[in-house]
Amino acid sequence: LMGVDARPGEPIDVEVRPDTLAVLHLNGETGSCRMLSVPRDTRTELPGYGLSKVNHALAIGGIPYQALVTQNLLGVEIDHYGLIDFSGIEGLVDAVGGVTVDNGQAFTVGSTTFNAGPINLDGEEALVYARYRGGADGDFGRIDRQQQIVRALISQTSGMDVVTGAYRLLGAVEGHVKTDLAVTDMITLANSFRASCNEATLEVDTLDGIVATYPDPLLNMNLSYVVVDPAEIERKVTWLLENP
Repeated sequence: LMGVDARPGEPIDVEVRPDTLAVLHLNGETGSCRMLSVPRDTRTELPGYGLSKVNHALAIGGIPYQALVTQNLLGVEIDHYGLIDFSGIEGLVDAVGGVTVDNGQAFTVGSTTFNAGPINLDGEEALVYARYRGGADGDFGRIDRQQQIVRALISQTSGMDVVTGAYRLLGAVEGHVKTDLAVTDMITLANSFRASCNEATLEVDTLDGIVATYPDPLLNMNLSYVVVDPAEIERKVTWLLENP
């Protein structure tokens, strides 16, 4: 799953880097759903280029290359992809009537203040909330807020009719989403996991690492990276796939 900041009128998957990168695992046997977020600055091998940021892959080689790099990082096979730009996020939130999240700490972005505690957000506000990384937790705090938005969207769609709801939401994000799933596949998945995967049962986690500076082979300059220990990757992927 990728979230990108594409310029209006331009392709959403060309020369852009995802601000949001996550892998969602839907378990057909147990009905469970788990999502592992990957910090966009994670340092990993980009085949043919060297060690760089994981999210540089999309700008270099498009969705197939981003999937390859993510697969190699985690050691898992990516079956499908979904990419949405920020305008699509706004449209999606507005289409479900807004979302409610529990903000852990008050902060202000521009002229908008997000109070601590439960707050209601429209599409524009939800995007600002999800993109904010000015707190002490930086990008990891932003990932937490993005996960909140995902959970809130699931909550808002839980009462929708699967078929009419799917077409309604797809209409709201037309031109702002790319996926290899057909609409019929989406409806089948929604029906299969509707009872077992909801805002209460969705489990989320994030690859954790240390922040360090290294030279980047693509930009020929020093960049700040998140360096993730291989043991951390193994632990989190084991959790993601529900392996014993």
